[in-house]
Amino acid sequence: MFRKILVCVDGSPRAMAAARVGAAVARHYGAEIIALNVFHHQLAGPAAISSWAIEIEQSEIDRCARQEKASIEHMVCPIFSDLDTPVRIVQEIGHPVEAILALAEREEVDLIVVGSRGLQGIKELFLGSVSSALLHHAKCPVLIVRGDNFRARAGDFQEIVLASDGSVRAQKAAEVAVDMAQKFATSLTVLNVCADVSTIMLPLEQAAICEEEGLLGEPIADLHSRRMLELVREKVGAVAHQAGVYCSYIQRTGHPYDAIMHYAETQYPDLIVLGSHGMGGFGQMLVGSVSNFVAHHAPCPVLVVR
Repeated sequence: MFRKILVCVDGSPRAMAAARVGAAVARHYGAEIIALNVFHHQLAGPAAISSWAIEIEQSEIDRCARQEKASIEHMVCPIFSDLDTPVRIVQEIGHPVEAILALAEREEVDLIVVGSRGLQGIKELFLGSVSSALLHHAKCPVLIVRGDNFRARAGDFQEIVLASDGSVRAQKAAEVAVDMAQKFATSLTVLNVCADVSTIMLPLEQAAICEEEGLLGEPIADLHSRRMLELVREKVGAVAHQAGVYCSYIQRTGHPYDAIMHYAETQYPDLIVLGSHGMGGFGQMLVGSVSNFVAHHAPCPVLVVR
């Protein structure tokens, strides 16, 4: 599934954690791995050159870029060497998001691994972190590495959780989660979050549905929850059975973000896998998808699948 993996490295602690995770995933998959450093200098592009900066020669910019690449190589090469994972280190000059997306498309990578500072609230929405932009625009799955779980930061995923609502996008995430569970030789916990429909439907509407289903004695909320879990079991179970992966199923009621976060903060999984709506542009940042918020606030790495 993952034949080529792109890891974003800038020398920061979160990027080093991303490098370790990327190396571990590549080792389990036998994948080719590219470590990308983006030299983001305000003078790198002609549009950014102002009257006071015109005297700085391109040769000086190139020298700084080479120096940064050498520093990155010194920091990340031992990580890949320790995990016996060959790596190709590449440097691009320009805006980080644009450079990462361009290289990912050019190299046809199957997974992007990036660290996150885990910004909170309004800062995350408007400061424009690299990880947020990648979630919105990357064409392949994005693995956001953050949190203090050492085992997860080292890429040892033994407690994998799939958040699924039975939708098409969730089924794509299920295929990835099952494949990762198989590669890491572990089981899979499937978390289904179900809205309490009894709070948003009128009594007559609830009665009509129950009558249509021939279940007049069953509360509408219970009926809805049971049907949702059956759907998730059917869809995920088919994929897991074929791969020989054991799944356990948990259902929670409420808002998906709250339920997933509560599970992550109390059960300490090593990895959360979930699907994305795949919406693009600034509108997605304003409305705030579940995947975006979980990826930047969960206490463990999060893999978002489109």
